[in-house]
Amino acid sequence: MERRSGVIVLAALLPLAVLAVDPWGWYPFGPGKWLLVSVLLPAGTAALWWSRPRRSVRSVSWAAWGLVAWMAVAAAFGDDRVYAWVGTPERHLGVLAWALCALALMAGQTLDVERDRAVLTWALTAAGAGVGAFAVAQALGFEPSVFQVTAGRLTATLGSAAYLGAVTALLLPALVGIAADPRLARAVRIAAGVGSVLLAVTCAGAGARAAWVGLGAAVVVAAFVRRRSLRTHWRGAAVVAAVGLATAAAVVVLSPVGARVGAVGDADAAGGRSRVDEWRVATRIIADHPVLGVGPEGYRIAFAEGVDVRYEQAHGRDPLPDRAHSAPLDVALAGGLPSLAIWWAARGRGPRPGRCGPTADGWPASPPGSWPTSSASCSCSPPPSSSRWPGCWPACSSRRPRRRHRWAPARSPGR
Repeated sequence: MERRSGVIVLAALLPLAVLAVDPWGWYPFGPGKWLLVSVLLPAGTAALWWSRPRRSVRSVSWAAWGLVAWMAVAAAFGDDRVYAWVGTPERHLGVLAWALCALALMAGQTLDVERDRAVLTWALTAAGAGVGAFAVAQALGFEPSVFQVTAGRLTATLGSAAYLGAVTALLLPALVGIAADPRLARAVRIAAGVGSVLLAVTCAGAGARAAWVGLGAAVVVAAFVRRRSLRTHWRGAAVVAAVGLATAAAVVVLSPVGARVGAVGDADAAGGRSRVDEWRVATRIIADHPVLGVGPEGYRIAFAEGVDVRYEQAHGRDPLPDRAHSAPLDVALAGGLPSLAIWWAARGRGPRPGRCGPTADGWPASPPGSWPTSSASCSCSPPPSSSRWPGCWPACSSRRPRRRHRWAPARSPGR
C-alpha cells in the first residue's frame, strides 16, 4: 500500500476536486476545492516520487516550468503584485496555481497506465458519472438554494455553467473510450457507459458553447485518426454518423440548446457577439503590454486601458471582467506573448491525436479526444479556475512507457 499511496491520492483528487462542495463556506465551490488541490496534489506527488522513479518528457517539463518562471517575472512587474502570486479568492489563478499545474503535469507523466490502469479508469469514471448524475438531478428539479447560480443552465458542483462545460468536455471522451475498450473490467465499462450518457445530458444542459466546439473537434479528429478502420467498416460508420447527426439535430430543435446556438449572433446575449468585443479589448491591452502582459490576475485592473467608445456604447461602464473569455488571450494577458508561445509549446509537446484512443499494443497515453477537445474549446473559453483544473491533469497526462523502457527498481531516497 505504501508504494501505491501516491497513485491513490492523485487518482482520488480528480473526483474530489470535481465533486467537492462546501455549503457552509465563504463560497461553496471555490475554497473547498482549492484546499483539496493545494494539499492533495503536492502530497500525492511527493508520495509517488518517493516510491518510484520520476519520468517525464524533458521538453514538456522545461516548457511547463519555463512558463511558471515567466509568470513569476510577470507577477513581479504586474498590475497586482499581491493576488498575482496567490490568485484572487474567486479564481486562485496566480503563480502558485501555474506551479501546481506544472506539478500535476509532471506527476501525471510519472503515472503508468499499464500498472495504474484500474485506479485511473475508476477515478475518471467516478468523476464523470458523479458530476453527470448531480447535473441530471439538478435538471429534474433537485436544486438546493446553494446551487442556484446560473438561471436556466446547469452548474452542478462546479458553480459555473462554463466550468461545468469544460469538465464535461474533458471527461466525456475519456469515459467513451473506457466504455468502448474490451480489455477493461465489465463493471468499469458499464459505469463509464452510464456516465457517458449522463455527461452528454450535462454538456447540453450547461449550455457551454465552447465545450460543444471542443467536442465537435474531438469527433472530427478522432474520425481522421481512425480513418482506416472507418473505411474498413464504412457501413457501420455511416449508420453511427447518421444516428449521431439525427440525435444532434433533435437536441438542437427540441431542447434549449437551439436557443443557445441561436444566441451566438445576438449582440445583447451573454456570451454571444459580445465575446468579440471582449476579445477586442483584450487584444488592445496585449498590444500595449506585449512582453510581460499585465501579470496574473491583473486584467481586471488594466481592463479600463483597452475600453473604447464603441465598447461603452454597447455594454455601458459597469462590466469589470477578470478574464478575456479565451484561454490564449488570458495567457497572453497574464504573461505577454512569450508566455503564450511557451504555453503553446507545452501543449504541442503533450499528448496528440495520433496517440489518443485504444491502441493495439497497450492503453492510450491520453483519453481519446481529450487533446482536440481542450485545444478547440480553450480558444473560445477562459482557462478554468485553478481549483478545478489541476485535479484533472494527473489522470489525463499519464504515460504509457515505450517498449524498450524498463522500470528501474522503486527506491526511496537514501536507500
